[in-house]
Amino acid sequence: GVDRHLLGLRLLLRPGEEKPAIFKDPAYAASSHWNLSTSQLSSEHFEGWGFSEVVPDGYGIAYTIRRDAIIFHIAAMINDFGLNSDHLGQYIKEAAFEMRAVVLTEKLKQAASAPKL
Repeated sequence: GVDRHLLGLRLLLRPGEEKPAIFKDPAYAASSHWNLSTSQLSSEHFEGWGFSEVVPDGYGIAYTIRRDAIIFHIAAMINDFGLNSDHLGQYIKEAAFEMRAVVLTEKLKQAASAPKL
């Protein structure tokens, strides 16, 4: 993502070199704290994988899209921030089932309105 490009530019600064304005902007500081960090790996050949949070008060979510499934790995540090991987997983599951219902309903509508031969 864009964070990798900005990190690369920041690492190119020489010691003592003044930082460009973008790196001094409060929006840059806020956008550099990744409360939600994701990674996607889509392959039928990987059975074990994961991804972790990158800040103490954040989540790390890895997901893989398969032919007939989407699999998530959700991580969060044991913390005092109220984060809970199980709860987030349940919300993702609920959202996925809601999206599935919308798609299936639309497919049924299309099938019902299709010309009959």
